[in-house]
Amino acid sequence: MSQLDYKFNIYLKKYMHLFILLGRIFQYNITKKVYQFPSVFQIQTIDACNGKCIMCPRSYQKYSKTKKMSDKLYNKILKEIADENSNFIWLWLYLQNEPLLDKDIFKKLELAKKLTNNNLSTALVTNGTLFNKNKIKELENSKVDEIHFSIDAYTRETFEEIRKQLNFKKLLENIECVLNSNYSGRISVGYVIQNKNLKEIYDFENYWKNRGIPIDFTRINSRSGDLANFNELAMNNYYPNFVQNLLYNFGKDLVHRCHHLFSIFNILANGDVILCCNDYSKRIILGNVKDSSIKEIWRSEKYQNIRKLIHSKRFDKIPVCAECTIVKPRKIFL
Repeated sequence: MSQLDYKFNIYLKKYMHLFILLGRIFQYNITKKVYQFPSVFQIQTIDACNGKCIMCPRSYQKYSKTKKMSDKLYNKILKEIADENSNFIWLWLYLQNEPLLDKDIFKKLELAKKLTNNNLSTALVTNGTLFNKNKIKELENSKVDEIHFSIDAYTRETFEEIRKQLNFKKLLENIECVLNSNYSGRISVGYVIQNKNLKEIYDFENYWKNRGIPIDFTRINSRSGDLANFNELAMNNYYPNFVQNLLYNFGKDLVHRCHHLFSIFNILANGDVILCCNDYSKRIILGNVKDSSIKEIWRSEKYQNIRKLIHSKRFDKIPVCAECTIVKPRKIFL
């Protein structure tokens, strides 16, 4: 397969997956039954981060000793995913952490491809500051389909105000090194829109578009109520252009649901399965993959009861959803 064909295949799978997410919600609306297996896995292989970002609850919460997922548990998870034999499953080795702190992260991504005969699509979200020559070589060998750099700023001053303890110059140098490497997967950058960076949106967009790099704009959210300074940072769910604003409003009016419970499975380093990636307080634990299979937890009565509440829009009955600004967004100013 040529590099062009490979990249086309990555993009095709990514956008096909968006249709799958919507399809799962509509299917549940009709049948009231969840699809038999998750389509996205977010896995925390290490419970640690080297940043103190102002829009992340991790910066304000207390953490004890760093936890790392055992190889035995990781292999158990991969085996269950491989046994499903699906071409449309995404594995994100990222969940409330900085994945590059796990020195074996690329070996784990490479193993995921091997055990699933390349059926699985893999991705990594990182702040990018921990890359070096060795890690870039490991990135090339891992065949990870997508690497996403969280940046959130155009200037060093704004970056350091938002992404505390991280080095802006080092991040940009690392991105250049990845762009100039033999890595053949999709590279994207992220921008969480908030008060601190609103003035730089268009400069950021123009810069990375001119580099040919896809941009993922997301709205700052309350992290299920765990982000204490949300009101200070929020921008009324602002998007950088009229079309994105319109699509967001239309999507909410059309679907009125959160797709997380119908597609995404979140596993912490100790094996606990949390309801949502935004639940930094771990208020709802649905089970542990050490003791139960993925399917057992995914189809459990507890999970199903929460889905029923989501479907009927009784968000206030679910501790994780009650203060969530994704399922209950503020009005957008166009």
